[in-house]
Amino acid sequence: MIFRSLFYASAFIASYGSSAIATEQRPFGVGIGYFNQALAPVNKNATDEPLDHTARVNTISALEAEIGPYHPKLSEALLEAAEQALRAGWLDEANGLFSQALHNKRINEGLYSEGQLQIVQKLATILRMQGDRAGLRDRADYYYRILGAGKPPLTEQKLVAADQWLDVRTELLVSSGWQESERDVIDLYEHAEDLLSATCSADTPDRQQTGDGCKAISLRFLALGYLIDWHVEPLIQNEFGTRYSGQARYSREWDRHPSTQRMETIERGIDLTMRRVIDQALVMMPEDPELRLARADWDWFNGRNARALIEYRVLYRDFPDWFAAPHPLPQHPRLSTDPRLAEKVDTVFVRCRIGTSGRASDVTVADEESVEAVQGTVTRVKRRLREIKFRPAFDAGGEPVEALFAKELALLR
Repeated sequence: MIFRSLFYASAFIASYGSSAIATEQRPFGVGIGYFNQALAPVNKNATDEPLDHTARVNTISALEAEIGPYHPKLSEALLEAAEQALRAGWLDEANGLFSQALHNKRINEGLYSEGQLQIVQKLATILRMQGDRAGLRDRADYYYRILGAGKPPLTEQKLVAADQWLDVRTELLVSSGWQESERDVIDLYEHAEDLLSATCSADTPDRQQTGDGCKAISLRFLALGYLIDWHVEPLIQNEFGTRYSGQARYSREWDRHPSTQRMETIERGIDLTMRRVIDQALVMMPEDPELRLARADWDWFNGRNARALIEYRVLYRDFPDWFAAPHPLPQHPRLSTDPRLAEKVDTVFVRCRIGTSGRASDVTVADEESVEAVQGTVTRVKRRLREIKFRPAFDAGGEPVEALFAKELALLR
């Protein structure tokens, strides 16, 4: 599978075939996004609360010897000790204790008992703090399985769980490379399609009850669409009809893996698919302003500026705050950027002008690192900002206007 990488191949003369051409817009959140100080990694050695590890382990061991390793009361002691360790910032210890408590719950209450949910949430929180992407994914998957994994009948609780699961799985795709990931992306895409069919179709039994679920799942699916549009290289061919990707030549059709072919098919139709999904959600929730804004942003992102401006002007009348300043796309849905899941994070302050076409100019970057690091950071930030398309600010008359964009951003590597 050919995915977009950090560096692009040299340009060459080519004519585009019938396949859809992926945009050169980088979705905001991929490689660069808003910095959230609250998501800074935890310093596990900084604690004001003394923690007597030996005494606690001895107490739990004595209780285990007295009542047995699988007694329900043991989970209470394990959870109390785990919470204490977590408050003190001892993440490895907390992880181990919560895992023991989860095993105890599973044995006593069953593999899919809801009594496990809070423990799984705690474990996911710890794994996120530790930057353990694989562990976070496993816990998110297990949490989702406990709540039915999107199988009918879809209750409100199941829809919320599906929304949360799609959020985490999409976030993991935001902050990772896509090499060798096509099967995971396809599975996520097809599962989201199944959820949409169950919640957004015209023959949904209770459209009033599932409307919010349809909206939430549609927006998660749109977030995945932004990522596929960026990561998967379009299929093009030169003047001799030889097929290429934007970086390297494709192998012969019959030599490529079925997952590769399926991923390319999804990418070719991604623009039409995303528009259809949002239109379908608007049938369930007519005139929902957030869905209308999401559709207009997708149009703007993909170069249908005239169509997007018509919707923007209508929305501006009721929601002028949405257009008071330029916003990098996508904003709704916003692609999560958790610095704890990145290999390296540089915090930078960016100031630039965003024109009426949604493009950045006059970019200035400042940070507090060495001159050499600053120069590399400046180059990367400027390149990535040039790849991002912004929803422009609007003036008092409801028309696009050039405006200042000044924010602290996280450059993720």
